Amino acid sequence: MTVSSQDFAAGMRKLAASVTVVTTVHEGVRYGLTASAVTSLSATPPSLLACVNEEATAAPYIKKSGVFCINILCKTQSGISNAFASGDVKDRFAHGTWEAAPSGAPRLVGAAASFDCRLMDALPGFTHNVFIGLITDVTTSDALPLLYAAGEYGHFAIPTI
Repeated sequence: MTVSSQDFAAGMRKLAASVTVVTTVHEGVRYGLTASAVTSLSATPPSLLACVNEEATAAPYIKKSGVFCINILCKTQSGISNAFASGDVKDRFAHGTWEAAPSGAPRLVGAAASFDCRLMDALPGFTHNVFIGLITDVTTSDALPLLYAAGEYGHFAIPTI
């Protein structure tokens, strides 16, 4: 049985995910994109993976630089997500406040969490690269993460007990 890309997309829209901006730097130029296909891989050693479309501007520079940072956006940062998801790559870093993580990759100040990574492997995944990163630095905040499902942004409402 063959599943159409439309049926696949309709099903995946039901999978709520944290919204991230994946960033890298190569020869002093910053690159980034919005991604929701990010997950932990192992706690020992701390590692994660990010699936990035091969046609994304940042993809070849993640490979060349060997570093990337996963910035988990907080619930107030949907505008940053939209900026990094747009086709206009020129002014993406004008949105938000950015600093260099220890690797040099851009880290978003005020993100719910940021994971600075050294690229361990890049595997082909049809239209995407599966980047495996060894986490070398983590920052967290008290902010709630921004979520995305069914084409909409949202966030958890944490009940008080």
